[in-house]
Formats: sequence, C-alpha cells, structure tokens
Amino acid sequence: MIFDLSMSVNTFISLASAYDMTEFIEECKKVDLPEKINGKDIPASLNHITFGQRIDLTEISTENFLFMPIQALLGLPLKKILRSKICDIIRFSFFVAEELRRLNERDEKYLKYEPEPEEVKAGLKKMDNGLFGTIDLVARRMGITHDAVLELSQQKVFMMLKIDLDNNAYEKRLRKIYAEKQ
Repeated sequence: MIFDLSMSVNTFISLASAYDMTEFIEECKKVDLPEKINGKDIPASLNHITFGQRIDLTEISTENFLFMPIQALLGLPLKKILRSKICDIIRFSFFVAEELRRLNERDEKYLKYEPEPEEVKAGLKKMDNGLFGTIDLVARRMGITHDAVLELSQQKVFMMLKIDLDNNAYEKRLRKIYAEKQ
C-alpha cells in the first residue's frame, strides 16, 4: 500500500491526489483514537466543548475535514498538523463527526417542539431566529453578553434550553387544566 499509518499529513496530502485513498481512510477509522495529538489531550467526548466551538464545528466540510476539527478543538497551528501522523488526524476528525452526530440526535430528541395549530396560525414558525435566537435567549436568561454565551459549555446551553422547553410545556398543560375546570 502506498499509504502508511505513520506518514505525516503533509506526505499524505502530496500523495492523495494521485492515488485512491478510500481503503486507507477506512483503515484509519478502525484505529483507536490516540490519547494525545502533538501533546494535546483528546477529549473522551464533545460534551464539554464550548457552545462557540460547537458552532464552529458546523463548518466542517470535505475540504477542511483534516484541519478544521483539530484547529477548532485543540488549537493546533497548521504547521504542527502537517507534521502530525495522518492516521491520528483522520481518526480524530471522524471521532468529531461521530460525536457531532450524537449531539445532534440528542438535540433532535429532547429539544423538539411541536406547536399547536393556534400557535402556527399566530405565526410561531415565522419567528424562527435560528442560532442567533438561541444565543440571544441564553444571554437574556443569564444576563450575560452574546459573546459570553459562546464560552459556555454546549452541555450547559443544551440543559438550559431543555429546562425552558420542559417548563413551558408544563405551564401550557397547567393552563389547559385550569381552563377545563372553569
């Protein structure tokens, strides 16, 4: 095989355009995740990354798959990444992709809200302010700046959103019960 698990990212890139790398990438995906890359500890999960890092990771694409995750999470400069073992970098990038998928599935499961027909008619779906709406909601809730929200743990932001959703659902059910009594 032309590719070697211990070759540098730089060497891999120089060979990648001339050879089919599919088999090698599949082999790298099976290798255990290293504990460290360039002296930086690898997290066991993405539960403790900041909300800002999670947002940054939404920009991962085919073009930046080798560099973006490690730069966003470990802060490694390009020079160090290029000298790193390609297998470690590929494995780390797939680990990040797997963790993002897990977090997104969790969010879909626990932060899903089904509006009532009256809410839809009143224009609730037109009020979607996207990511900035989430940042603004958390900032107002905590009395902090939008930038400070980006420094919070993504887990903490998730829990705040879940608690707010649960509390709103409870209050809605309670109002219905009181309305039925009258």
